[in-house]
Amino acid sequence: NRLGMPQNSHIRFIRDPDLKHVEARFSRYTHNAFKKHTHDAYAIGVIEQGSTSFFHLNRTDIVGPGTITLINPGEVHVCNPHADSVWSYRMFYVDIDLIRNIGSELCDRHDGFLAFTEAIVRNSSLYNSLLHLYTVLLTSDDTLEKASLVHEMLAQLVLHYSGCRAISSQKGSTWESTQKAY
Repeated sequence: NRLGMPQNSHIRFIRDPDLKHVEARFSRYTHNAFKKHTHDAYAIGVIEQGSTSFFHLNRTDIVGPGTITLINPGEVHVCNPHADSVWSYRMFYVDIDLIRNIGSELCDRHDGFLAFTEAIVRNSSLYNSLLHLYTVLLTSDDTLEKASLVHEMLAQLVLHYSGCRAISSQKGSTWESTQKAY
Protein backbone atom coordinates (compact mmCIF):
# COMPACT_ATOMS: atom_id res chain seq x y z
CA ASN A 1 0.00 0.00 0.00
CA ARG A 2 1.08 3.60 -0.41
CA LEU A 3 2.25 4.21 3.19
CA GLY A 4 4.20 0.98 3.47
CA MET A 5 1.84 -0.38 6.15
CA PRO A 6 0.65 -3.97 5.90
CA GLN A 7 -2.75 -4.64 4.39
CA ASN A 8 -5.62 -4.87 6.86
CA SER A 9 -3.96 -2.43 9.24
CA HIS A 10 -5.71 0.49 10.90
CA ILE A 11 -4.06 3.38 12.75
CA ARG A 12 -5.55 6.45 14.40
CA PHE A 13 -3.55 9.20 16.15
CA ILE A 14 -4.89 11.65 18.73
CA ARG A 15 -2.87 14.85 18.99
CA ASP A 16 -4.54 17.36 21.27
CA PRO A 17 -3.16 20.93 20.92
CA ASP A 18 -3.90 21.53 24.62
CA LEU A 19 -1.82 18.50 25.70
CA LYS A 20 1.41 19.03 23.82
CA HIS A 21 3.40 16.42 25.78
CA VAL A 22 1.07 13.46 25.13
CA GLU A 23 0.04 11.67 21.97
CA ALA A 24 -2.26 8.65 21.74
CA ARG A 25 -2.63 6.05 19.01
CA PHE A 26 -4.95 3.16 18.23
CA SER A 27 -3.46 0.44 16.02
CA ARG A 28 -4.73 -2.82 14.60
CA TYR A 29 -2.55 -5.18 12.57
CA THR A 30 -2.89 -8.64 11.08
CA HIS A 31 0.67 -8.88 9.73
CA ASN A 32 4.14 -7.84 10.84
CA ALA A 33 4.43 -4.06 10.78
CA PHE A 34 7.60 -3.23 12.70
CA LYS A 35 11.31 -3.86 12.90
CA LYS A 36 13.36 -3.22 16.03
CA HIS A 37 13.16 0.49 16.85
CA THR A 38 13.24 3.12 19.61
CA HIS A 39 11.19 6.19 20.56
CA ASP A 40 12.30 9.56 21.93
CA ALA A 41 9.35 9.46 24.33
CA TYR A 42 7.98 7.01 26.88
CA ALA A 43 5.63 4.51 25.20
CA ILE A 44 2.78 3.06 27.25
CA GLY A 45 0.89 0.29 25.46
CA VAL A 46 -2.49 -1.22 26.31
CA ILE A 47 -3.11 -4.49 24.46
CA GLU A 48 -6.77 -5.12 23.70
CA GLN A 49 -6.88 -8.03 21.25
CA GLY A 50 -4.60 -10.76 19.96
CA SER A 51 -1.14 -11.65 21.13
CA THR A 52 2.32 -10.46 20.26
CA SER A 53 5.91 -11.37 20.86
CA PHE A 54 7.23 -8.36 22.75
CA PHE A 55 11.00 -8.00 22.33
CA HIS A 56 12.39 -5.61 24.92
CA LEU A 57 15.60 -5.46 26.96
CA ASN A 58 17.07 -8.34 24.92
CA ARG A 59 14.31 -10.81 25.78
CA THR A 60 11.03 -11.81 24.22
CA ASP A 61 7.78 -12.31 26.10
CA ILE A 62 4.34 -13.25 24.79
CA VAL A 63 1.76 -10.65 25.80
CA GLY A 64 -1.94 -10.39 25.10
CA PRO A 65 -5.18 -8.69 26.11
CA GLY A 66 -5.17 -7.05 29.51
CA THR A 67 -1.44 -6.33 29.39
CA ILE A 68 0.22 -2.93 29.71
CA THR A 69 3.71 -2.46 28.23
CA LEU A 70 6.05 0.25 29.52
CA ILE A 71 8.92 1.29 27.27
CA ASN A 72 11.48 3.93 28.24
CA PRO A 73 12.84 6.43 25.72
CA GLY A 74 15.68 5.00 23.67
CA GLU A 75 14.99 1.34 24.51
CA VAL A 76 15.09 -1.03 21.55
CA HIS A 77 11.87 -3.00 21.18
CA VAL A 78 9.52 -4.59 18.67
CA CYS A 79 6.04 -6.09 18.71
CA ASN A 80 4.20 -7.81 15.88
CA PRO A 81 1.03 -9.90 15.82
CA HIS A 82 1.26 -13.65 15.95
CA ALA A 83 0.44 -15.43 12.69
CA ASP A 84 -3.25 -15.55 11.77
CA SER A 85 -4.06 -13.14 14.58
CA VAL A 86 -5.62 -9.70 14.79
CA TRP A 87 -3.63 -7.58 17.22
CA SER A 88 -4.98 -4.26 18.48
CA TYR A 89 -3.69 -1.88 21.10
CA ARG A 90 -3.74 1.70 22.37
CA MET A 91 -0.42 3.48 22.80
CA PHE A 92 0.42 6.65 24.68
CA TYR A 93 3.60 8.54 23.85
CA VAL A 94 4.66 10.83 26.69
CA ASP A 95 7.46 13.41 26.51
CA ILE A 96 10.37 12.99 28.88
CA ASP A 97 9.79 16.45 30.41
CA LEU A 98 6.28 15.60 31.57
CA ILE A 99 7.44 12.43 33.36
CA ARG A 100 10.40 14.38 34.79
CA ASN A 101 8.03 17.03 36.20
CA ILE A 102 5.75 14.42 37.74
CA GLY A 103 8.77 12.64 39.21
CA SER A 104 10.05 15.90 40.70
CA GLU A 105 6.72 16.43 42.37
CA LEU A 106 6.18 12.88 43.65
CA CYS A 107 9.56 11.22 44.16
CA ASP A 108 12.00 11.66 47.00
CA ARG A 109 15.04 11.61 44.73
CA HIS A 110 15.76 11.03 41.09
CA ASP A 111 18.43 12.13 38.64
CA GLY A 112 16.06 13.91 36.26
CA PHE A 113 15.27 10.78 34.23
CA LEU A 114 12.87 8.20 35.58
CA ALA A 115 12.96 4.77 34.01
CA PHE A 116 10.14 2.29 34.21
CA THR A 117 11.51 -0.75 36.03
CA GLU A 118 8.87 -3.15 34.71
CA ALA A 119 8.18 -3.60 31.02
CA ILE A 120 5.09 -5.80 31.37
CA VAL A 121 2.32 -4.89 33.80
CA ARG A 122 -0.83 -6.85 34.52
CA ASN A 123 -3.06 -4.58 36.60
CA SER A 124 -6.72 -4.66 35.56
CA SER A 125 -7.65 -1.43 37.34
CA LEU A 126 -4.83 0.52 35.67
CA TYR A 127 -5.55 -1.18 32.35
CA ASN A 128 -9.21 -0.07 32.45
CA SER A 129 -8.19 3.43 33.55
CA LEU A 130 -5.82 3.75 30.58
CA LEU A 131 -8.58 2.64 28.18
CA HIS A 132 -10.87 5.24 29.79
CA LEU A 133 -8.16 7.90 29.37
CA TYR A 134 -7.92 7.09 25.66
CA THR A 135 -11.70 7.48 25.28
CA VAL A 136 -11.64 10.82 27.12
CA LEU A 137 -8.78 12.08 24.94
CA LEU A 138 -10.79 11.08 21.88
CA THR A 139 -14.18 12.44 22.90
CA SER A 140 -13.89 15.21 25.52
CA ASP A 141 -13.60 18.92 24.86
CA ASP A 142 -12.76 19.57 28.52
CA THR A 143 -9.03 20.36 28.71
CA LEU A 144 -9.02 20.25 32.51
CA GLU A 145 -10.58 16.77 32.53
CA LYS A 146 -8.05 15.47 29.98
CA ALA A 147 -5.04 17.01 31.72
CA SER A 148 -6.20 15.73 35.11
CA LEU A 149 -6.64 12.17 33.83
CA VAL A 150 -3.26 12.24 32.08
CA HIS A 151 -1.59 13.44 35.27
CA GLU A 152 -3.40 10.85 37.40
CA MET A 153 -2.39 7.95 35.12
CA LEU A 154 1.22 9.07 34.80
CA ALA A 155 1.50 9.64 38.54
CA GLN A 156 0.28 6.07 39.17
CA LEU A 157 2.79 4.69 36.68
CA VAL A 158 5.67 6.71 38.16
CA LEU A 159 4.81 5.79 41.75
CA HIS A 160 4.29 2.08 41.12
CA TYR A 161 6.55 1.16 38.19
CA SER A 162 9.59 3.46 38.18
CA GLY A 163 11.32 2.72 41.46
CA CYS A 164 10.27 6.15 42.71
CA ARG A 165 10.25 6.55 46.49
CA ALA A 166 7.25 8.75 47.21
CA ILE A 167 7.73 12.00 49.08
CA SER A 168 5.95 11.79 52.42
CA SER A 169 4.45 15.29 52.18
CA GLN A 170 3.63 16.84 48.83
CA LYS A 171 5.58 19.89 47.68
CA GLY A 172 3.03 22.53 46.71
CA SER A 173 -0.01 21.92 44.58
CA THR A 174 0.17 18.94 42.27
CA TRP A 175 -2.12 20.58 39.75
CA GLU A 176 -0.23 23.90 39.66
CA SER A 177 3.19 22.33 39.21
CA THR A 178 2.15 20.03 36.38
CA GLN A 179 0.11 22.61 34.48
CA LYS A 180 3.43 24.26 33.52
CA ALA A 181 4.27 21.10 31.59
CA TYR A 182 1.12 21.29 29.48
